[in-house]
Amino acid sequence: MSENLKAFLSDWIQWVDAGAPNHNPFERHLGLCVSFEYYLEEIGVAEGDADDEIYGLTDVFGADRLNRDYPFGGGELFYEESGADAMHLNENRIQWVRSKVAQF
Repeated sequence: MSENLKAFLSDWIQWVDAGAPNHNPFERHLGLCVSFEYYLEEIGVAEGDADDEIYGLTDVFGADRLNRDYPFGGGELFYEESGADAMHLNENRIQWVRSKVAQF
């Protein structure tokens, strides 16, 4: 797991624990992949390198036997949560991020 991914997951769970203020720095309607993409852009990671980083995140999903596209629920649940600005409330997502952060 890259240092950027570790920092992102740590920052994301801190944001959730702080009540997930929308747009500060993440958005409630976005999943981890797009949030990570924006995070990388914000910290100045070049586009090609950012693609490699995002593939690294999906590789971690796969290593944990999660679906690489919808690791925390099927597409329908994903879009329901996104539309309700509730991506940050998915317990599977939260537990997974906490488990990863606890490893480093």
